[in-house]
Amino acid sequence: MCGIAGIITQNKSNFFYLNKLKKMMLDIGHRGPDDKGIWSNNEKTVHLGHARLSIIDVSNKGSQPMPSKSGRYIISYNGEIYNHLELRTELNKIDKNEWNSSSDTETLLRIIEQYGIEKSLKKIKGMFAFSCYDKKLNKLFLCRDKFGEKPLYYGSIDNSFYFSSDLKNILLNNKNLHLNFDAINSFLMFSYIPSPQSILKNIFKLQSGNYIEIDVKKFNSGHKKYSIIHKWFDLNNEIKKANENQITDYKKCETEIESNLFNSVERQLISDVPLGSFLSGGIDSTLIALAIKNRSKKNIETFSIGFENKIYDESNKSSKVSKIIGMKNNKLIMKEKDMLNLIKYLPEIYSEPFGDSSSLPSIILSKFCKRKVKVCLSGDGGDELFAGYNRYNLTPNLWNKLKFFPINIRILLKKFLTNLSSDKRQKISNILLQNFSENEQKLEKFIDVLDSKSENDLLKNILSKSKNSFDLIENETKNNIIEESFKEHSLSVKTMMANDTKFYLSDDILCKVDRSSMYYGLETRVPFLDFDLFKKAWQVPLKFRKKKQLLNNIINKHINYDEIKGPKKGFSIPLKKWLSLSLRNTLDEYINEEILSKYPFFKKEKIIYLWNSYKKNKLVNEHLIWNIFILIQWLETYKKNLNTINFKR
Repeated sequence: MCGIAGIITQNKSNFFYLNKLKKMMLDIGHRGPDDKGIWSNNEKTVHLGHARLSIIDVSNKGSQPMPSKSGRYIISYNGEIYNHLELRTELNKIDKNEWNSSSDTETLLRIIEQYGIEKSLKKIKGMFAFSCYDKKLNKLFLCRDKFGEKPLYYGSIDNSFYFSSDLKNILLNNKNLHLNFDAINSFLMFSYIPSPQSILKNIFKLQSGNYIEIDVKKFNSGHKKYSIIHKWFDLNNEIKKANENQITDYKKCETEIESNLFNSVERQLISDVPLGSFLSGGIDSTLIALAIKNRSKKNIETFSIGFENKIYDESNKSSKVSKIIGMKNNKLIMKEKDMLNLIKYLPEIYSEPFGDSSSLPSIILSKFCKRKVKVCLSGDGGDELFAGYNRYNLTPNLWNKLKFFPINIRILLKKFLTNLSSDKRQKISNILLQNFSENEQKLEKFIDVLDSKSENDLLKNILSKSKNSFDLIENETKNNIIEESFKEHSLSVKTMMANDTKFYLSDDILCKVDRSSMYYGLETRVPFLDFDLFKKAWQVPLKFRKKKQLLNNIINKHINYDEIKGPKKGFSIPLKKWLSLSLRNTLDEYINEEILSKYPFFKKEKIIYLWNSYKKNKLVNEHLIWNIFILIQWLETYKKNLNTINFKR
């Protein structure tokens, strides 16, 4: 994995942009600490940059930007192609010439030269974001993988076109950039900004499964329609095809899922540098560890973290799993002060506002792993494929109950529960939700969604951090891509899973893992997102997949897992406690009249009221408070690069 960046400029022979790209490559160096390279066309209008993290063929033969054999194509590539050896075998039947390196970059170039961009994208199995310049057509292609494992931002600023793996790379090297208020609205609702939006107006995330074709000649001549976006992978269409070929026999489902997952892990073990695996002891990471032990003869180690606070700690479970499987486990117990000290670096690490608080332990885990390995396998993606999230079952069931109560009665009940003291709410949650972890938070969410008017409204309210987030900026449009995606669908579990794969997985989970790991030059791989496994999973009836029961049964074929597993905790942190105690003074420094007055688009009275209410233990969602803080912290970090006139809407 690496970092890529580039500029197309209308100013011929202008070395200003070449020097700017050199600066951008220094700024993106954490993604590729091993080598850096820049290529420019003869006219000096197209500049491609690459920062290399050497994983396969660590020699300088794998350096980039890399020209194709004929010289027609130049590529700057970030990712890994797991089937590149099979593709080489296919190409060798067509062309008997020798290879210059063993890198998958050269394989990708040969595939593109043989088949063209779109057909090549459909042949490769892996994670990637790359730029490929076609000298013959004078076109630049920007491409992203099926599920959005690797990031890619792009857009036009002052008659120049920019792209980069890291938004900060574009942000720090330009001035007077405009904020995207639709994106701010989305962020406050969901804790992340869904593709194709970014926090900056006219700068976009390339959506997963898409590529963009840029006509350099048209761009240089000032033509407005200089680019075309192509969807080379249609998630919903692939799900539809898989659903039409359901496997009805449970044993066959179990056998084929296990085989596909283990094959995926085996493919992703290819590496010329030390490799490990994250292990929480949960279903997904345990399965990955089992597959590694089953398919590899190497002594691959696992990496786990624990918390000082035992409520959030799962490290004993990971230790038991690794011991039973027979893998050495490296464990780090995180201290609260270490996570709190990281908060000031979040705008730098994530480049745009990112409110998933589990990013903090993810960053610490990545730093811990990098001490011993350069690549780590991750268990992400299992929840979206095998219905692991509680909301898949709770949301439809909740609507089936709520819809029988008139909306007026539910509004009155909401007002009553909202006005209760924190102590009384805690007592109610202990009685009604005694079997759930963090039961008070679940009661608060239940209160928040009581007045939902429809099943889609309920889903929107469940996914959002708080309904209060809808009304914190002036004249916000409420144009939200996630809301739009549900308008034509009923509240089915499959629809929720598909939308989570498209948005939450890509723009929250994978974003979190990529940014936290690449900040330390650690490559992460996600075996659950292998396309063969994805297709097979969607052929399995939902009744077999729910709550990941099928995956649990596969584990129990190998070890007695039911005696080890406990309730899922994930990377939860004591956010509510921190905001009330450890971080209270920090938030006071950001959420106040003086700071908010710098940004007139905020409804500052409402924001200050929410923060003051939270401090008084009133019913205010802690994740909304955290999102407000993260947004203001980001604005304060990058305000020198933003257009202050734009602050006034």
